[in-house]
Amino acid sequence: AQSLAGRELLERVYAEVYAGLVLAEEGGAVSSVKDVRHKSTSIAERALDADPPRFALRARWEVDGIVRHFGHAHWRTNGYDARYELARTEAGWRIVASEILGSERLAAGTNDPSRADAEPLPEPARR
Repeated sequence: AQSLAGRELLERVYAEVYAGLVLAEEGGAVSSVKDVRHKSTSIAERALDADPPRFALRARWEVDGIVRHFGHAHWRTNGYDARYELARTEAGWRIVASEILGSERLAAGTNDPSRADAEPLPEPARR
């Protein structure tokens, strides 16, 4: 809430994050995030002389997690690509717009990490 400008954006971003953790298309699967890796960030656009000053950036990251559904659990690694626009507000620099540009499953496994005899999760998928 402190990073975003406006209630509407906060509600939309919260709904996107929640939808990503509870995957309705997979029978209500629930995900637990285990690791997040920053892959890259670049400035996409600058308008620092604008009123208000603003800039846009592109970010890529990977998330390792455990997905629980249909009576079992397994690990998964997903990659994400997004664009964020930031502007200077009275409260400081805030995200004023965001757009997920893409997501993809990079790796998945059938190893059930919740079982006592489970093999350790594999090293994170690296590209």
